[in-house]
Amino acid sequence: MREASPGGVKSAERVLELLELLSTFDVPLGVTEISRRLNHPKSSTSLLLSTLESRGYVLADARRRFSLNPAYRNPDPTWVGGKFAQLRRIAVPLMQRLVDAVGESSMLGLLTAEFQVQYIAKVISPDELRFDPDIRTTRPATLTSGGLLLLAFQRQEVVERFLLSTLPLGHGDRTISPLELMDRLATIRKNGFAVNESVLHEGASGVAAPVFGPDAEIIAAVNLVAPTVRFQRRSDELREQLLATTQAITLRIQVSSGRPPR
Repeated sequence: MREASPGGVKSAERVLELLELLSTFDVPLGVTEISRRLNHPKSSTSLLLSTLESRGYVLADARRRFSLNPAYRNPDPTWVGGKFAQLRRIAVPLMQRLVDAVGESSMLGLLTAEFQVQYIAKVISPDELRFDPDIRTTRPATLTSGGLLLLAFQRQEVVERFLLSTLPLGHGDRTISPLELMDRLATIRKNGFAVNESVLHEGASGVAAPVFGPDAEIIAAVNLVAPTVRFQRRSDELREQLLATTQAITLRIQVSSGRPPR
């Protein structure tokens, strides 16, 4: 469980984190999913949601799934701030330019406390043969290019905690050993990008690159995903365009923080 930031009040931070999470989703989320994504106790999450519902900040549907009240949604700036909303505001326009340039779909992903990839934004290719993933569904980190990249840039103790978990180190006949995974993560850190070909979905391949925050720690991954036959033919071009985009996102995030770019 994450502690409150210095000078922060834990209950207030939980309310803000909850609102920030809901601000990134255009579909309602249930209490269980919200508590899992935020790594908060389900009981306190339910109480906070009920309070916010009674005050009109969130709405609940017939199945008690919650969404941010549309009255507080304004594209620029969004009413709810924080890392999720700021990241989307900066990244999505640049992702749109990337997709316009290369014609393949792009996703913005985070690593959850349970070592899953949570997509918080996507820009979909205009091509008839394209990938349009459901961003409400999380995916095991080792099964996607973005997840591998997010793992590769974590601190050593985080990676070791992942290796002690029961999460899969591959998919089907592509399962790898912990030692092989460590070697692969080291290569990703050295190269600055991750590639995954036909692992989670046969015929779909992707490349991911990192977005760094003001403290030079990884905060997100942006990927490009394409049919494998197109991906293999254009892999160098896709990688270079993606790296230019993530570097631009990183620079804007760092500049917006008021700190010198690193």
